Amino acid sequence: MAGADPEPGQLLFYESFEDTAWTSRGWYDGPHMEIVADATAPDGDMVNHWHWPRAGATQPTGGGARLHLPPLDDVTLSFSMRVSDDWS
Repeated sequence: MAGADPEPGQLLFYESFEDTAWTSRGWYDGPHMEIVADATAPDGDMVNHWHWPRAGATQPTGGGARLHLPPLDDVTLSFSMRVSDDWS
């Protein structure tokens, strides 16, 4: 059946990591994320920084938090990631 493309989804959340006022933006469970200045930040001047101290590590440094979203049938996530030269 031919028809118009569906309307794009609604943006539920956007984070640029510009400051540490996490709870004011809905983060919870003791939000603590490491942010650092980075000239290559996709939006603003700061990025969330995680570091895996050794190959195979499952818990990176840099902290974490949770964010409540309404129940959804489908979700699309988008993010930017930069890796070190020796990443594999």
